[in-house]
Amino acid sequence: MEKASSWQTSSGTITSSQDPGIGHETHQLAIILPPTSNVYKGILSYDASEPIQLIALHGPLERGDAQGQAIWTPDGKTKFAMTFVDPQTSMGSWVFTGNALAVHTLYSDQFTVSYSVSYMEKETTDTVLSGTIESMQDPGLGHETHQIVIILPPSDNTYHGVLTYSASEPIQLIALHGPLEQGDDNGQAIWTPDGETKFALTFVDNDDAMGTWVFAGNALAVHTLNEDQFTVSYSVVAGQ
Repeated sequence: MEKASSWQTSSGTITSSQDPGIGHETHQLAIILPPTSNVYKGILSYDASEPIQLIALHGPLERGDAQGQAIWTPDGKTKFAMTFVDPQTSMGSWVFTGNALAVHTLYSDQFTVSYSVSYMEKETTDTVLSGTIESMQDPGLGHETHQIVIILPPSDNTYHGVLTYSASEPIQLIALHGPLEQGDDNGQAIWTPDGETKFALTFVDNDDAMGTWVFAGNALAVHTLNEDQFTVSYSVVAGQ
């Protein structure tokens, strides 16, 4: 139990090996945190011998959950959704959540990476989640032609945490604040299901299907501006 609730740290230097994922045979991979049924949350700082990509895995997925999001699988049966972030640099830091953490290149030549990672490995709860959801019609007034996935539902308490995601198409990130007091809606973006209960809306459009977001708010969701359903796999670790 202590492992699932306390901060841990690790530093080291790794030489990459051939990526064992199907379709990645000509790529190189260095695993920083191996797959777990718990959810990691942490920060990675790294210095590599060449520019690398950052990878968080979410899963394993349930049968039928692979619906267009990026997938990594070692055998075609056990499948993980993959968040693949390319900062186009050999050094940097990344705040992440997921069921595994790795760094990667698209080449067959080995690379070396030195790193420090500080992380928690948390058991799933109502606010520590890793899953896959198919979107539904946005119930907000004026959003009837949009799609939404609610990851953390509205709460009187304020969530704060990290979301890492991989979707079947580019999505927008949403945090709600409220409900607002009467008269508090004075020009800021508003989301309301009925015209009476109103939330201020933080709407972030990175024009990307995968990434990480450090957030705070009374609800957390992801969204598109079209009517077609999408699928999103995610890991979120939040407190209140």
